[in-house]
Amino acid sequence: MTVLALVAIAMIITKITYKVPVVAPNNTIQETVTPTEVEEKVEEKYPLWDRLPYFGEGFTIDRYVEPGLVVVKIQGVDRTIIETLVKNWYKVNGIDPETIEISWEE
Repeated sequence: MTVLALVAIAMIITKITYKVPVVAPNNTIQETVTPTEVEEKVEEKYPLWDRLPYFGEGFTIDRYVEPGLVVVKIQGVDRTIIETLVKNWYKVNGIDPETIEISWEE
């Protein structure tokens, strides 16, 4: 009986010594983002991202580097001709070509 009492006292002392404070759970509702909202934000920053890479004759509109800046790879054609074709592609797809900057790669 005394051993049992000693174990019980040791357990109580241990419980008091290493007591972990009880923290109330955070019951606030976190704001969630739906896939549609994410797609809309991507569309704002990267219009036509879902149509890249675009392969034209003698060039490829490869990817966005940052919002408003695309990489265009030229394959043996004059850059001024390709620039006109790239701007026309944006215009046909409803984007003002003046809002897009081009980083050229040859």
